[in-house]
Amino acid sequence: MVVLETGLEGRLERVYVANNSHRGIAFGRVINYPNFNGFVQINNGGNYVGRACIARFSTVKNYLDRPPVANFVSSIASPDFQGLDGSQYILFGFWDKSWKTKNEFPILDEFNEHYSPGQVGRLFYIQSRGDFDRKLLIFKGGSDEISLSLGQLISIKMKYNGRNPRVVLGESEDHFFSLIKQAKKHKLTVVKMTDLQS
Repeated sequence: MVVLETGLEGRLERVYVANNSHRGIAFGRVINYPNFNGFVQINNGGNYVGRACIARFSTVKNYLDRPPVANFVSSIASPDFQGLDGSQYILFGFWDKSWKTKNEFPILDEFNEHYSPGQVGRLFYIQSRGDFDRKLLIFKGGSDEISLSLGQLISIKMKYNGRNPRVVLGESEDHFFSLIKQAKKHKLTVVKMTDLQS
């Protein structure tokens, strides 16, 4: 089989959702990407038919007989959004403490009930603890507490590996704005994800 070369792999792009297939899978087109103008599959995009959204494209190559696959990331799709390569962004999700978790913090399966940008092998969680924030690395089957500053976390622990997106969950807007401030120092853009259940 021949592999379809699009250059979309790992990118965040603004897509127009044209129609809904089933189980939240939709089809549409990339809006501002000149290298590919065919249809794309948008997982979890079914609620956005007739609208634009931001989607993250899988890093798995597609074959010529299948459209590129992307996962819904955000309903906020500004017309001036020009797309970002996988090395240029960090995804942020707000974690509501009222959401059910097995522990005092979410595991990956619980994360995927609210956000599903695809291929998340691990994520960083910022937990409010009164006067300080606790930082955790959450991965399949476990977690580790991290004693680094947010800036150190970005430069040391969040290097882009060419496959998995960099994801941070936080419990407050302060976490979001702190991440934006630190990401700018590393020339990274923070994109806020939309809860799939909202």
